[in-house]
Amino acid sequence: MDSAPLVAGVAHDIRDAIRRMRRAALTTVVAVLTLGAGLALNIGVFGVANAVLFKGFAVVDRNDRILSCIRLRS
Repeated sequence: MDSAPLVAGVAHDIRDAIRRMRRAALTTVVAVLTLGAGLALNIGVFGVANAVLFKGFAVVDRNDRILSCIRLRS
């Protein structure tokens, strides 16, 4: 099995994609910025949710006391 045609085809596709991105520079910039903002927002939300929901509050030694106080008041 010869992989040279496959590599040549992939290289041609990459060159074609770069050429098309240069022609539509504004679209490329908007797409890259949108992906970057979405990724940053997703990482931020996951970080906050992970810290609050799964690891608990760092300032309180025992999180079950907070839960029981809330239950006593309601």
